[in-house]
Amino acid sequence: MPRQGTQLRFDDVEGYRPVALATNTRVGRLTDLETHRRLQKRGYDRIRCAKAFSRASLRR
Repeated sequence: MPRQGTQLRFDDVEGYRPVALATNTRVGRLTDLETHRRLQKRGYDRIRCAKAFSRASLRR
C-alpha cells in the first residue's frame, strides 16, 4: 500500500504496467497469437544481438 499523499500514475499498478491487446481473433486462437508474437520477438532479439556482436568484433 502506498503512503498517504503519494502521487500514483495511471500506468503503474503495484509496480507493473498494464498491457492490453485488441484483436478480432477468436478466444481459442488468442494463445496462438501470443505464442507467435513471442517467437517473433525472440527472432528480433537474436538479430539485434548478432548485429551488436559483429559490430563489436569489427572494432577490435
